[in-house]
Amino acid sequence: MQQLTGGYFTAYRGLAARDDLDLVLHLGDYVYEYGTGEDRYGPDALAGLRDHQPPTETVTLQDYRLRHALYKTDPDLQAAHARHPWVVIFDDHEITNDAYATGAENHEQQDDPDTSYTGPGEPAGVRAEGDFLARRALALQAYLEWMPVREPASWQPEPHAGTQFFRRFAFGDLAELSVVETRQNRSQQVPTTVAGALNPALVDPARHLPEPEQLRWLADGITSGRTAWHLVGNQTVFARVFSLPGAGVLPGQVFNADQWDGYQADQAALLAAMAASGGTDPVVLTGDIHSSWANDLPVDPAAYGRDRSTSAGVEFVCPSVTSDGFKEVLGGSAATAAVVTAAFQAVNPWVVHLEGIGHGFAVVDVTPERVQTDFWYVRSGGDKGLVVDPRLDPAATVAWDSSWQSAKGSRTVSGPVGELGPRSDVARGA
Repeated sequence: MQQLTGGYFTAYRGLAARDDLDLVLHLGDYVYEYGTGEDRYGPDALAGLRDHQPPTETVTLQDYRLRHALYKTDPDLQAAHARHPWVVIFDDHEITNDAYATGAENHEQQDDPDTSYTGPGEPAGVRAEGDFLARRALALQAYLEWMPVREPASWQPEPHAGTQFFRRFAFGDLAELSVVETRQNRSQQVPTTVAGALNPALVDPARHLPEPEQLRWLADGITSGRTAWHLVGNQTVFARVFSLPGAGVLPGQVFNADQWDGYQADQAALLAAMAASGGTDPVVLTGDIHSSWANDLPVDPAAYGRDRSTSAGVEFVCPSVTSDGFKEVLGGSAATAAVVTAAFQAVNPWVVHLEGIGHGFAVVDVTPERVQTDFWYVRSGGDKGLVVDPRLDPAATVAWDSSWQSAKGSRTVSGPVGELGPRSDVARGA
């Protein structure tokens, strides 16, 4: 979640300065497809300082290649790649916003106007974006050319539809990391309500986020019992998130149908696998929503308030590097963002921690006894965004903000706790 036009990549300077990381897990939106015209994204103050190339929305292979090349010129991003190994997976913006199996919200078919573009030999304001599947193939070609990915079909083949990107990494008997891919074969998003009622399509078992073969692979990995922890690298929020009460909002209406909430049969199947995972505790690691979360994962949200033991696992959601969070979406007021995030927690009590102001990264530490996540934010003069916008400061720094844990066997989030200290294996001289 790193819009180049959204700010300086200070978070990567912070990561590059660390010597205690085994890897960087990037969960998508490494590049964004938007141009620098009417579709420009990010603070106006950075126009002319951090602009996209090409200046138009990415559609052709040359466009996607140039956009990846541009991001790779950032010195802080270069330093983070040089310092640490990376595990990466794409989300939607590496293709185009809210992509699904056969289309996307931000894709105009051959005859539709795209007012952000004036191309050579074309009328002003018209760009034919063509067939979506052809566009996606070009985007993924450029992604594989520019990103550190060893294609899983060559070393870990599994039944799948399209190009296999999901894969698994093992860390002895401590943990496995399953990296999922949820754009290539997902069913089209649907509205949360229809004709004044909750949309029944949200619970339709024929609609999928990952394809059924990938979901089975993931569930089998979680229930295998091979390791103490099973980490899931995941693009969109997995926990149930209900909308805030208000005019026109129905009881039980979910906040965002692009998340797992929009595919509740798949969500329920994976929660059931987590609940049946025996001695392996599931931990979902998520991106996408440009804010910091620590969630319990109740199998039955209705029963959660009476019994936290209904939680089948936990989820930690990392902040964005620069992409707009709650504060920016709500007009730039940190106070408003704090009120709204507190209201979300009240409606969704399994959201133990939610912060929508800071931009930065999360550090996840796994031991046999617990998993801990520390949230680090970019700061300008010590301010994480309460008064100033640290994304605009090329001399900004990073600093720790808060930490949350899940103890082995609890399958719940506890905290806040103290910041991680030095690695114990380093302290022993290992």
